[in-house]
Amino acid sequence: MKYTVIPHVHWDREWYFTQQKSTLYLLHDMDEVLDQLDGNPEFTYFLFDAQTSLIEDYLMYHPEREAQLKRLVNDHRLLTGPWYTQTDQMVIHGESIVRNLLYGTREANAYGNCFYVGYAVDCFGQAAQMPQIYKGFQIPYTIFKRGIETSKIPYTEFIWKSDDGSEVFAYHCMDYMNFRNPSNMVEENEALVKSIGKKYDKRSLSKELLLFNGFDQHPIRNDLDDIIRGFNIDTDSSVEIDYMENVFERIINNQELPNFTGELTCGETSRIHKSIYSSRADLKQANARCENKLIRFIEPLQAIYYELTQKDERLFIKNIWKLMMKNAAHDSIGCCNSDFVNRQISQRFDEVMDSLTEYENLTYRLIANQIKQNFFSIQAYNFLPYEREEEITAKILTPFKKFALKDTKGNIYPVKTEHLEDVTQRVKRSLEFGRGIDGSYEKKWDEYETIYECDITGFLILPAMGYETFDLIESEDESFWQKELENEFIKIKINDNGSLTVFDKLTKHEYTNMLIFEDGADAGDSYDYSSFVHDRLITSEEAIISNLKIEGSSASYELELNIPFDLEGRKTNRFDERLSIAISLHLVANKPEIRFKVTVANTSTEHRLRVRFSTDIASEYSYADQTFGVIKRPVYLPSVKDWKEKNWNEKPRCIEPMQSYVYLEGEGRKVGMITDGVKEYEIIGERFDTIAYTLFRSFPKMGKPDLEDRPGRASGKTWDTPDAMLLKTMEFEFSLCIPSIGEAMVDYANETLTPFKIHQEISMKGSFNEFLMEAMNKQLPADYSSFSMDHEKTQFSIYKLGEDRGTIVRACQLEKGSMNVISEGKRWECQLNETNDRDYDPFREYEKNQIITIRMER
Repeated sequence: MKYTVIPHVHWDREWYFTQQKSTLYLLHDMDEVLDQLDGNPEFTYFLFDAQTSLIEDYLMYHPEREAQLKRLVNDHRLLTGPWYTQTDQMVIHGESIVRNLLYGTREANAYGNCFYVGYAVDCFGQAAQMPQIYKGFQIPYTIFKRGIETSKIPYTEFIWKSDDGSEVFAYHCMDYMNFRNPSNMVEENEALVKSIGKKYDKRSLSKELLLFNGFDQHPIRNDLDDIIRGFNIDTDSSVEIDYMENVFERIINNQELPNFTGELTCGETSRIHKSIYSSRADLKQANARCENKLIRFIEPLQAIYYELTQKDERLFIKNIWKLMMKNAAHDSIGCCNSDFVNRQISQRFDEVMDSLTEYENLTYRLIANQIKQNFFSIQAYNFLPYEREEEITAKILTPFKKFALKDTKGNIYPVKTEHLEDVTQRVKRSLEFGRGIDGSYEKKWDEYETIYECDITGFLILPAMGYETFDLIESEDESFWQKELENEFIKIKINDNGSLTVFDKLTKHEYTNMLIFEDGADAGDSYDYSSFVHDRLITSEEAIISNLKIEGSSASYELELNIPFDLEGRKTNRFDERLSIAISLHLVANKPEIRFKVTVANTSTEHRLRVRFSTDIASEYSYADQTFGVIKRPVYLPSVKDWKEKNWNEKPRCIEPMQSYVYLEGEGRKVGMITDGVKEYEIIGERFDTIAYTLFRSFPKMGKPDLEDRPGRASGKTWDTPDAMLLKTMEFEFSLCIPSIGEAMVDYANETLTPFKIHQEISMKGSFNEFLMEAMNKQLPADYSSFSMDHEKTQFSIYKLGEDRGTIVRACQLEKGSMNVISEGKRWECQLNETNDRDYDPFREYEKNQIITIRMER
């Protein structure tokens, strides 16, 4: 055996302790690290958890140490990067992971050197696309602890591949702590090393073992050299400090390695916490909505405004991303924290959402104020890269009781107006207040005797990745409006128990038992759902709905479930609490999609609420979007039969994560669901034909020992977490979608989660809640399209400003083929790190699930 010591620390920025406490100890420990490295030239190096956010935190308070720190980083003695924070990989958006590495690698190199290893030793699972993401940052290796199933990956060293063929060398670290004894306890330390060697012996191909000297928030060992010099393991073994990259290169050069393709989410050798995807559903939902707003709206809006004006708020957006990345750390977004820490995480999400909302409003205003337009004109934005027609709803000001919208090409779009309110005095007072500031108040305002605020519904056609300006014209025509829960694709019947019967007109198939609510026991904690031997599964199948209202293509109703307050009540059949559920649904015009808003007033704990969609498609696999592209997963794991006998750390599960959608396909049909919230599903039923989507889990403890589905010690602390009981009212939004067999779910998901955005500048000027703006030159076009691209076989990911120049569009190829990006300017293909530009070839053939990054300059 060749043992290589890796001096390191794993540093959680927060967990059961706050970020404030962590930072204070970081200042102390980093001082010690710098002093030790400078005071002992024989101490080769120290790895400070591969995340540059820690360096940033440290230098914020100890700037006098910057030159010393940079010198040690430059000399490869203090290792940092490639991450900004040690991010989760399963529920975090792929663009968040890319941005994390983009900031981490660049900032590490700015300090002097980047540690180019995909260091993810403590993440709760490894996403299947990570080899391709690492390759996009010139990272050739990865090391991790959690996720291995030994029957599929029997060795600790292997080549890990993504679907497109990208590959990295992967090393499974079975332990990352040792040498807990001082240097004078030679026999004890030797025994510890031998026990680690025994653990690795059967699975190591190379007999190269990494000994991680360090642990969570532990200080640097100043006696490490003495410990290593004292070793005398056996004549065939050696122990020394070396760089991880040197070890990996020796293994690659001297060993024939097996290949593996796919995600790593098995809890056999180490806990993976495969239902942590729904822990603290409220925070998971906040993360998803912040990511969606940032990626789907704010980034493309900034790119469009930059193209129009060459102005941007790049640093403002970067700091919002960094705030999100602090919440993206595996413990943080896992929400397996103390209640106080989770409140701080929630506060960050609130800060992010507020910042994004105000940036969005301001940028819409900046564009509108530079367009020559009428007082009541509106801009409508489409942030997807293809022209589309969509149903819109908006609240606007109008001088007409009934009107239509006319675009810059003269096309007329009828709208339906509702809830007209006379706001004349409020608006005119506000406009008078701003008179002379922005030049918008003129005497012709007096021509409008009445100004109404109203809600409008209509259909608009918008250009790809851009906007269109619409004038309001008086009109009596409201055209045809959908009057029933039926369109050209599907017909809905609401049953007495609140479930839906949905008839698919294309396949002539009738789906029953759609939208069944299922409440079951949850004996788990903040890390894991766990089953309960005395469970009493309660469903809405026996419920009776009330207050049913159907208006046009929308409906609303309520139902109640009688459930126990806790596990004890479930055990004794004491159903003394009422779970109140309010449902509103809307049948989307021109689409085979039903959108739901579900409001739940939760008054109980130790339970899990899911909603079920029975697809009647017997399945072996489910399909869901992952960090980039689509992943195919089995719906059943044979290892569930004997996992305890084999001493697995956790019960194997098919509780899975998604990014925004999941579907089943077969028998000439496809049925799926779309969400902008909690990202957890499971395929259930005797025929594995039912999608069970988790709304929330309620639990009173951070960690529990000896769970039915996770034996042994507690994960985390056995602390009370009353906030995690979620005893409050929560809202959830999701869709049921029944596309034809050839259609991609990704388009429906993108369009659902990227609705048209409507801006009317007079509504802003007519409000005392908005800041005043000075008059601006009318230099921007009334309509604009940045670029367009093929979308039939691609998953559009982001349009953003480049870090250095131009704008960046990224997509993932869903099927093998080419991808055409149409733009007036120059185009180059580049890496994920936005380097190594090469000429863009619209006819180049890409592999399935290949990530494509294009730089454009107009």
